[in-house]
Amino acid sequence: MKRISILIMVFFTISTAFSNIYDGYLLIKAPVFSKIFIGGLYKGTVPESSEIAFALSPGTYELTLKLEGYLDASKKAVVEPVKSTVVSFFPQKINEFKSTSETKEASGMSYGTVDIISVPYKNLRIDINGYEIGSSDFYSLALVKGSYEIKISMGEQYLKTSINIEKDKHTVLQADFFKKQIFNLYKIDFELPQGSKLFIDDKELSDTEKSVMILDSRHKLKVENELYEPFEQEVVFDGSGVYKPALIPKASYVAVNCNFNDAQVFIDGNFIGNAPVIFKSSISLENSTVMVVKKGYSEYQKTGIKLGDRDIAYIQAQLVPQGLTDVAGGAFRMGDMDYPDIRPVLEVFLGYDFYINPYETTFQEYDEFCNQTSRVRPSDNGWGRDKRPVINVSWWDAVAYCNWLSEKEGLPKAYDLWGNLLDEKGKITSDIKKVFGYRLPTQAEWEYAAKGGQMSMAFIYSGSDNPENCSWFRKNSLGMTHETGKKSPNELGLYDMSGNVREWCTDRYNSYSLLEKDDPYENEGLGRVVKGGSFEMNELFLRISNRWLKDQEYKDFSTGFRVVKTIQ
Repeated sequence: MKRISILIMVFFTISTAFSNIYDGYLLIKAPVFSKIFIGGLYKGTVPESSEIAFALSPGTYELTLKLEGYLDASKKAVVEPVKSTVVSFFPQKINEFKSTSETKEASGMSYGTVDIISVPYKNLRIDINGYEIGSSDFYSLALVKGSYEIKISMGEQYLKTSINIEKDKHTVLQADFFKKQIFNLYKIDFELPQGSKLFIDDKELSDTEKSVMILDSRHKLKVENELYEPFEQEVVFDGSGVYKPALIPKASYVAVNCNFNDAQVFIDGNFIGNAPVIFKSSISLENSTVMVVKKGYSEYQKTGIKLGDRDIAYIQAQLVPQGLTDVAGGAFRMGDMDYPDIRPVLEVFLGYDFYINPYETTFQEYDEFCNQTSRVRPSDNGWGRDKRPVINVSWWDAVAYCNWLSEKEGLPKAYDLWGNLLDEKGKITSDIKKVFGYRLPTQAEWEYAAKGGQMSMAFIYSGSDNPENCSWFRKNSLGMTHETGKKSPNELGLYDMSGNVREWCTDRYNSYSLLEKDDPYENEGLGRVVKGGSFEMNELFLRISNRWLKDQEYKDFSTGFRVVKTIQ
């Protein structure tokens, strides 16, 4: 392992000088003479060192290895800025290294993966179906779907087990030479009420929201929570997944949390305290309403709350500034068959609601962000600041503003340092419904809102068939941006969706043929999507379906953004 580490360090020291500062690095370990294809294109042949490296733009790549006498092998790799990603290939010989169940899918590359770890000793020989494949610890070994005999040897001592590999499933094995047994390691997500303490075999976990790797043996679980009776139970886990212990409440409670601790909480019109608050109810609730209010913010209301004997209702209220527009989800046609970059036309369904700022983000708003974070304020090109849309901002600038706004409003951040979307717990997600913080719209959300959502009247531009009514563009802009909200809004009351400035979206740019039709979010492809047209363009480019590809670092005097937030 030391020799490999040194090679990697030398390579990256040399290559960084020649590659883009925002590139990431992909190191592929594979048999000599293997041909490597990235995105279907041949990129090189593995040399005698059994390693080949590439500097690549951040993104997700489809890797394929071809080697004479072996089955083709494919994997996906995620490349992050200024980071190295290591991918190992272990191709299987045709008619030799096969699954004992001889699956029909072998030639179709139906793979799962396995990690093989040994304790307390390392560098132990690993044999699969009688073939030596390396030494422990061994990670992400790709195997064709089927049954396998695993043997881990330490001199004359060895441990054996059988495993079933399933398509796209990951298995982790731990060979314990003290206990003389090979265990499965399972990833368990514990689903526990707020304020719970979790103990496994009398050891307290530091964070019960994180996943835990657990052996497939008997464990003693204990959960402590002031609202529940003590819970203690012995459990044997038989697979990865979510575990939710059956906790019994001590009484009936309504527990209300909010992103503002001074927000006032009411149940059926009666004030019960400031959030966070736990209300102990002496009576059953059948159809109650919880209301959370704070001056300057939209009222939160949850109706239909039922509370029986020894029952608990958890309410997570999120207050947003007054003035955001609520867009109800629905179906619409996205794209245009007349233009190759926005076809095919998709029947898209958004199965959730979201808030959107009716105005493009202004210099006044962005300058406050810059002042509070000591960032350099972008140029206004001499046209003025205040209510004009902010310009000369990159995609990274826009998401930094979104994260700052989320933190300011007490919400979880929507983006990590590499531009990945985050859920409420700070984990990377591709499910837009799980993102709690402020963010940029997806290209689907943007187009749906620009068309007027459920109230769409099918205008060519956002709010009218006449661009003079709803847009600042080449014919009327005098070659500059204008204050937001001065033209007519669209059906939802949104301004400047066509013209004034183009707007960053959160998606990467890829073919519509690869886009999901339900709640689409594209995190594979190039750069980022920009939509909306601008003051310097003619009316042809103001059409709602138009989009552009821009690098995340790109900034100019005609591109800005607006923020959205998923309604949870």
